[in-house]
Amino acid sequence: MKKIFLMLVALVALMSMKWHFYYEMVQLSEGSLMAVILTVIISLWVFFALEKAGKHKGAWLFVIFYGLVSLIFLVDVVYFKQFNARATVRILQNAGVIGDIGDSILAILSPKHFIALIDMPFWIGLTALLHKQGERFSIRWRILVLLPALMGILFSVPQLRIAYTEKIGAREFFGFHVEDLVSSVNGRFSELMVDQFEILGNVSIKNKIYQDPEALKAQKYWGIAEGRNLIVIQIESFQDFVVNRSYEGQVLTPFLNELIAGESLYFDSYYQQLGMGNTSDAEFATNNAIYPTVYGQSYALYQENDFRGLPWQLRDQGYTALAFHGYKGDFWSRDIAYPGQGFERFYSEKDFVINEPIGFGLNDFEFFEQSVEILKTYKQPFYGFLITLSNHHPYQLPSELQEIELNPEHQGTLFGDYLQSVRYTDNALRFFFEKLKDAGYYENSVIALYGDHHGLVITDLESKSILEDYLDKPYEFDEMLHIPLIVHTPGSGVGETISTIGTQVDFMPTIMNLMGIPNDNFLIFGQDLVNATEGLAAFQAYTAFGSFISEDFVFEMSREYIFNKSRAWNRKTGEPVDVNLCYSQYNEVKEEFAASKYILDHNLLADAKTYYGEFASEDGTGILGQRENITQDVVFVGGHPVNGMTGTNSKEAMDLAFKAGDRLLALNFSWTEDGEIVAMENPAKFSSLLEAPFQVEDAEAFRAAQLIGDLTQLDLRGSLTWLSRHKDVLVMAFTNGGSIEFSKYLYDNFRDALSRFVIVVDSFEKYNRLGFLNVDRIAIDADALKNSNEDLKQFVENNSVYMVITSQSRMDEDLMQTIAASTNLYVKEGGELLRFEP
Repeated sequence: MKKIFLMLVALVALMSMKWHFYYEMVQLSEGSLMAVILTVIISLWVFFALEKAGKHKGAWLFVIFYGLVSLIFLVDVVYFKQFNARATVRILQNAGVIGDIGDSILAILSPKHFIALIDMPFWIGLTALLHKQGERFSIRWRILVLLPALMGILFSVPQLRIAYTEKIGAREFFGFHVEDLVSSVNGRFSELMVDQFEILGNVSIKNKIYQDPEALKAQKYWGIAEGRNLIVIQIESFQDFVVNRSYEGQVLTPFLNELIAGESLYFDSYYQQLGMGNTSDAEFATNNAIYPTVYGQSYALYQENDFRGLPWQLRDQGYTALAFHGYKGDFWSRDIAYPGQGFERFYSEKDFVINEPIGFGLNDFEFFEQSVEILKTYKQPFYGFLITLSNHHPYQLPSELQEIELNPEHQGTLFGDYLQSVRYTDNALRFFFEKLKDAGYYENSVIALYGDHHGLVITDLESKSILEDYLDKPYEFDEMLHIPLIVHTPGSGVGETISTIGTQVDFMPTIMNLMGIPNDNFLIFGQDLVNATEGLAAFQAYTAFGSFISEDFVFEMSREYIFNKSRAWNRKTGEPVDVNLCYSQYNEVKEEFAASKYILDHNLLADAKTYYGEFASEDGTGILGQRENITQDVVFVGGHPVNGMTGTNSKEAMDLAFKAGDRLLALNFSWTEDGEIVAMENPAKFSSLLEAPFQVEDAEAFRAAQLIGDLTQLDLRGSLTWLSRHKDVLVMAFTNGGSIEFSKYLYDNFRDALSRFVIVVDSFEKYNRLGFLNVDRIAIDADALKNSNEDLKQFVENNSVYMVITSQSRMDEDLMQTIAASTNLYVKEGGELLRFEP
């Protein structure tokens, strides 16, 4: 038994060393000692618990468990080195993609990563020895429950719980992965922490320029590329630091430098915008102006969604939208996602002839040459979206293609290989432009080029050290995520460097301005960088979530996700600044990410073209269209009187009103106890119309109730059926304060029917929120307002309110005249609404 205990002591030491290196490699600095102790204790507790419960079989079960833990350890540290984040369940769901980039993974692996397995032989040896000698650790159950009991006691003390959260939180290995597993099981759908209408309203206000065609056309460089082909080249792993730079007197990107010096817009403060989909997320953000998600790979996660991005917008203008990539069509689920993105044809590896493969396969020269030949088979104008491949990690070119003469210390390094690959890419781009000229496309095209993402990561300490020496400044995440965007318009005479901060979500509105195309997708997060005066680059991946770059500051959220432990510096000088200066923008970033995810999770882009109808103004008021005059003198609330009864909300009351020539009818709607919408003012009023009292207030009882005179009650479906048979009728909906819930239910379930209703609201706030549900006709019940008559007067003057309903006591004659001059005004008299004639 002594030998067994000595082996256990050795195991504890090895485990402590192993987990120390783990937290060092995933950059958990503060609290790492506590994390190591906790991880070791949890591991030992699982071992003793399994060994106690299952004897020797339990010990072998632990070996399997700990082997999986060690494998996750290895995946975490390798993934972190390349992607600056630990692996999650959603990432592992894309294991097929990981398998396809095997060469990159092998290049990242180093001997220190295999410390993940250092204690496994000892656990196997210990378990085998226990089995052979028939020994067991005689630990009692009351001791085994001591750890969770102790943790419960400690966490009941606020100071200790706060200390744990600030130093470790969910960063500890088991805590991180259990939390990740729970969140993945709970599902991907987001719920905004604030009112969805408020968030989406802010998006619409940000994009208010699109409601004013004349203002759009007055913008700088509007339409300089109108009617031209659009050719977009997404360049693999291309960072901005190589542009306009030399290495030992050798120009790295001579062709791109020439392009920038000519008729091109060069955006020199442009950054990548990725989630967990890497290259595919760069495409996603570029073509849709919406943030990709960090909860999975966006193409796969949202392949059933509707989109209204750049390919669709151009197709509406008569363009053919084509995508080209010289790799497997199912990589990043492109073959499934592209039709929904708007691309009519996707040319992948199977459509090209590969003669001289480089790295992943088709080299850029062959890719460009064959792509131009394919373009020749299409009529102009076209949108060609081309994704290069050769400049992919680990950047290993054949020696005969290497043109840069490297210093001895840079030979065989990732940095040196990257420079060689960048120069090759620049040569291939020059070749492509020559082919475009030969084909006759060059003069009639606008050509945009940008990097999809970084090439050299800050977690590769060798590359980081070399780059800091080469750039003569710290190589931080802001430089790593910095990519070029160049938009070349031959013959335009336009050439300028634009330094407004931007990311790939800004590409679509920027290019649409240059092409003179008004955007009808109002749910976008990007802006036209040509005309913007300031920008913000917000990040979810490759640095801690919520980090950002503004015109003034660079803010890096702490790895512990504690704001006060974050750091910030002046973007221009590099000097540290107080992180509290970044707090408001940090919250803005989180809200934008949450709103973007909400839009994707709930497929709101399906209505991006008409989602808001018109935009909200900056003061929160909405413009919902032109005034629609009503000539009907009387509207009966609850339908026309039947057998001397008013407000029955019955089918017969609706029929009588229609036969009398009414085309504006009014119904009361309420909710039953089990949540169904039915046509009744309230249960008490409905009960008064029955042969027998209304006993149970659920939907079944409502439908089974017998109305006096054999009248027919209407639930919501019955009301919609009646409407479908009377095509020229509008129905006013009085909902007892539930106008938002009623409209949202129609929007989600019977969207086409929503246009047949006039929704009555009791506040200006609800009026504005209904605009975001594309409700065209909204009536305001003045008696229910908490606002003054002067407020009401101004609101009606500034908004296209469909109708105002009031009592005689609410308004004097002068105010009625003023209101009626702006909109339809009806005055309440019993159960009737009487039209006020100005």
